[in-house]
Amino acid sequence: MSIKNEYLRLNRVEDIAEQIGGAQRMLGISAVIITQILDVIITVHALTISGVVELNPIALAAINAFGTIRGLLLLSLTAVLMVSLVTEFAAAYCTSSNFPAVYMRLLGYLPMTAVSVVAISYNMSLLISLSG
Repeated sequence: MSIKNEYLRLNRVEDIAEQIGGAQRMLGISAVIITQILDVIITVHALTISGVVELNPIALAAINAFGTIRGLLLLSLTAVLMVSLVTEFAAAYCTSSNFPAVYMRLLGYLPMTAVSVVAISYNMSLLISLSG
């Protein structure tokens, strides 16, 4: 195999790896954003219509400072940005080490998504119990 062919093959491998990394990034960020949006919608509904009280002290401080919708949106946006930045910086560092970036993305995006799913589930069960 000539040097030129080897160089072209390596470029294709790097392009494929970059595409996979981009897909992982978009999947992780999308999961966090979607669950955060659902959490905000259900929480706003619970707080305004059902008279439920916010138990999260950080969310409560944001609500008191900026209002229900703006406070929750600001808090969610901050959380998404922080998780995304930390995760992607860590994933970029992992590409230079032996730790695969996909694991770093799982460690970064999965807990935030799971916490949001738990919050959504809890709020939905609370709304269902209040309506019935």
